Amino acid sequence: MKFYLFFLLTLSSLSVYSQSNVWYPFETETEDEEEALIGYKDKDGKIMIEPRFNGVLMSLIPFTEIVAVEEDIQDKHISYYITKDGRKFGQDSMYIFDTAFDCEREGFIRFQPKGREKTGLFNKKGEVVIPADYNYLSEVNNGFVVGLKNARKEYLDDGHNGNGGCNHWRWVDGIEYLLDTANTILVENFKYNPNIDFYSINIENNQSADTLRDSYLGVNGKYYTFVNNEKAFKYWLFEDFFKNFSKENLTEKSLKFISWSDKSHDGVTENKELIESNYNSIKNSIFEALKDNCDYQIFLDEDFRLNTESDMIGSFDDYYDNCGNLKFHQYPKFELIINHYDKNGKNDFQESFDFIKIGDKYKLSGLSLSEANFKIRNK
Repeated sequence: MKFYLFFLLTLSSLSVYSQSNVWYPFETETEDEEEALIGYKDKDGKIMIEPRFNGVLMSLIPFTEIVAVEEDIQDKHISYYITKDGRKFGQDSMYIFDTAFDCEREGFIRFQPKGREKTGLFNKKGEVVIPADYNYLSEVNNGFVVGLKNARKEYLDDGHNGNGGCNHWRWVDGIEYLLDTANTILVENFKYNPNIDFYSINIENNQSADTLRDSYLGVNGKYYTFVNNEKAFKYWLFEDFFKNFSKENLTEKSLKFISWSDKSHDGVTENKELIESNYNSIKNSIFEALKDNCDYQIFLDEDFRLNTESDMIGSFDDYYDNCGNLKFHQYPKFELIINHYDKNGKNDFQESFDFIKIGDKYKLSGLSLSEANFKIRNK
């Protein structure tokens, strides 16, 4: 049995985003949540847009430069993008992901013309900076966009003809490109990797000699090199964390509050208390990863939410995008899972350790140990 460990982010826009020029969403009070209308206030509570937008496909996210909205006009659902000066553009050309409109990232937002399965990019002025020529465009990361062309749909249920039944599908084949936000192709046949830190860009004449970097040959003959977060994390884990393991270093390399769980309990405890009362159990468990016969995996968690009690330096702004999602390319969170087997060789239980990059350092953010090994001090 695997014990899952989650951090909850209180989705309070006021606590996550503190920029003075941001408008914050609010809803009308109604018994039926689907009938609630959304408007926007500034940081001082002044209403900038009276509630008039339908909230079904909108997320309660801050309005920084652009926001995707929907409202009823003459008994019709009309969707469009809007800027703070009231400019409307891209009517009925909404990019929808996971049952919600796209949200702005670094002053850009994706769109998809009605009736077309192609995606483009608007800038904060509502201008098309990347035409809707791509099957898929990633969100913007440090001015970089990954685009996919000439792909085909592959449905995930055998025999599906695209006209009914399960509608789960994915893009396959095609060519990936690394672009900038002016639609300049930087790298052809770019292989997207979620472990790429787009914020670590170096442009070099040759492939990088740094083994923690991945190199991509650009169309200009230069190499675009990026830190591979998984490689960097593994190097830190085995060459720093394990080699300098002590009660003091473990505390220093942990968030102030650590989330923990076992078979029947979970909670959040201050790191000093947790480590003081469970140091040997933690050490014995995590050091299993150093044994030759240990079966362990390391996973990147793209959906992680920080515990709001954690001792973040500064505000939360740097760690989340405008959609409230962790910027995992820049601040990745990794989960180390250690598998334990019974005498018959069957997977008996798992223990896990979570680490997140805060600034330029990794911190232990949570752990899940077996009930037999894990004890929390009773108060």
